[in-house]
Amino acid sequence: MISRLLQRRLKLPPPSTRDLVVQRDLRVPMPDGVELLADRWAPRAGGSGLPTALIRCPYGRRGVLALGMARPLAERGFQVLIQSTRGGFGSGGAFDPLRQEREDGLATLDWLTKQPWFGDSIVLVGVSYMGSHSASTTFGNNLWNASACRIPASPVTLRAWLPRCSARCR
Repeated sequence: MISRLLQRRLKLPPPSTRDLVVQRDLRVPMPDGVELLADRWAPRAGGSGLPTALIRCPYGRRGVLALGMARPLAERGFQVLIQSTRGGFGSGGAFDPLRQEREDGLATLDWLTKQPWFGDSIVLVGVSYMGSHSASTTFGNNLWNASACRIPASPVTLRAWLPRCSARCR
């Protein structure tokens, strides 16, 4: 029912399937030994090999967020990996906003590309804080064919995040 409501409200095209499978609590190792938890959403039939949408989130992997972001993408031909950031919702380590997002994002991408179900293309998805994860992961590396980031920023996020990213882009 939520899927249909979102489709109407967001004016989405019809899904290719509503029959999804969710793998819960996948453990993604970080270089410092901490494990971050992720859930993988995919169409039940033919999910392996599809493009992967990565959502890294401090707000949890389930509930409204998963239904509003992961489900619509998975119903329309993506695998979706929604990951709880460090220190939140079962992931190890301590939550320290904006401090380890780039390193953890790069480690997650490294893990993701080694999975047997990985389909050779990734899209990073997120708005606001989650968008800053995507942007900080893409800046200063040569892994990407294309990138488009839209991040609303405040003085707090700019002071915490921008110096780290710009230093790595030089």
